[in-house]
Amino acid sequence: MNTKGWREDNSSDFVMEEWGEDTFTTTEPSTDELGECTHGATVYDEEQEEFDASSASSWCERGDVLRTLELFDFAIEAYEQATVLDASCIRAYINKGDVHTTVEQYREAIDAFTHALVHEPENAYVLNGKATALYRLGRYPQALIFYEKALLFAPHEATFHYNKAVVLAALERHAEAVSAYERCIQLNPNDAHAYNNRGNSLYKLRFYQGAYAAYEQATRLDDTEQIFFENKATVLMFLDRYEEALQAYERVLVFDPENASMQVCKGNALTLLHRYEDAIQTYKQVLAHTQDAVPVYNSLAHVYSLMERYNDAFATYDKAIAHDTSRPESYWAKGTLLWQLRRYDEAMLACGAAIERAPHYKEQLRFLTIKQPENSI
Repeated sequence: MNTKGWREDNSSDFVMEEWGEDTFTTTEPSTDELGECTHGATVYDEEQEEFDASSASSWCERGDVLRTLELFDFAIEAYEQATVLDASCIRAYINKGDVHTTVEQYREAIDAFTHALVHEPENAYVLNGKATALYRLGRYPQALIFYEKALLFAPHEATFHYNKAVVLAALERHAEAVSAYERCIQLNPNDAHAYNNRGNSLYKLRFYQGAYAAYEQATRLDDTEQIFFENKATVLMFLDRYEEALQAYERVLVFDPENASMQVCKGNALTLLHRYEDAIQTYKQVLAHTQDAVPVYNSLAHVYSLMERYNDAFATYDKAIAHDTSRPESYWAKGTLLWQLRRYDEAMLACGAAIERAPHYKEQLRFLTIKQPENSI
């Protein structure tokens, strides 16, 4: 099963100027799954059987050989010749649609699967193939219709429940997606990707404990998938289980030692554990190779401020500003620290620079400048 997933930034309780962004990934329907669910290509050995140019079956077999050799354009031509000779050759339409999906020609795949459905309208595997092509084009409501049709004729096919769940998640219908993943898991209890994606939908619903349980099971079933540990670490941060999150981030870095995003997340976990010196060293390691230094400088400056090393904090914010003067977050972070230290004139200058670059900070400034109630003597 493929794991080509989307990534998006998670919102969190952290100020994003100060903290690195976590990643959050889910798995999409796999064209490999579609290939497994079609009638399947059989290897044609021309030495064993003479090629008959007037036979649709021979052209299909030739297409299968070419497909196996990853000569996809020639395979498509062979399947097309088969349909010319026999307009009802469903095998040719199915395998042609499968190849079009493999090479990301989704409109052509839909056309091929549609032709196949004319002859076999209840073929669940063809319905699944068409649904997957629709999904790849971002046509989620139509994809859902065809996944549900496929399930009418093959209700015990775990892959179809999985794919239905993926499209439900894409439609932000996460409660329904959770149910579909649960049905997939009932049918295939060892599907680590289904557990991971179920965790993603539970995360979206803010059921963090359930999401953690799903990610934990995914890592138990498959401890070679980096993204499972990334997602596990993310939700552990939301559960305030920072030590365990740190362990998960360190596991991710075993897979990808130069992953700047995960190194920043590790630094964030260390900061929340009050291991400030370790956090500083982690952020400095990231700065040695990252292309996007601004959020790392901001995170490092934040640690300095927690240690009351204010000169180091301001110097680091200034490095972030010098690195990219167009970004407002460093000005704002510097301004809020100046405000906390009651250096109001300097704070207003820094916050003003942030507002010039991003006007939405003006509303935040209003709350920042509201006088806080004080105890009477």
